[in-house]
Amino acid sequence: MIGLDTNVVLRILTGDDETQLRTVRKMLASRKGKAGAFFVNQVVLAECAWALKSAYRLDRDEIARGLDGLLETPAFAIEEPRVVAVALKHYKESAADFSDCLIAAKNSASGCLHTATFDKKMRALPAVKVF
Repeated sequence: MIGLDTNVVLRILTGDDETQLRTVRKMLASRKGKAGAFFVNQVVLAECAWALKSAYRLDRDEIARGLDGLLETPAFAIEEPRVVAVALKHYKESAADFSDCLIAAKNSASGCLHTATFDKKMRALPAVKVF
């Protein structure tokens, strides 16, 4: 398994640097579609969502589609995919940032009673208490 950094995943999602994209495509092809060949951790997903919003100016639907695509591609082993799927569901249904949805989903999956926050955008997330 090969771990992927945010900039590699961003090339996959945006294709914005043709030279780097060719390198990434060669790397992906070298594993010949082997399931779980490439590991994408949750920090990378959170950074990707942030970069796609702030630097690439993509809207929530476009970001969600990109992250969904990673979850659905067998070549990518996503860290705790069920937690990420829950976070994506909440991201699509709320005003909270993906990273906040991921925090709440991880905390819930870890057995927390709730997530304490001052972030009002997280109000609609389950098991979140806004102070």
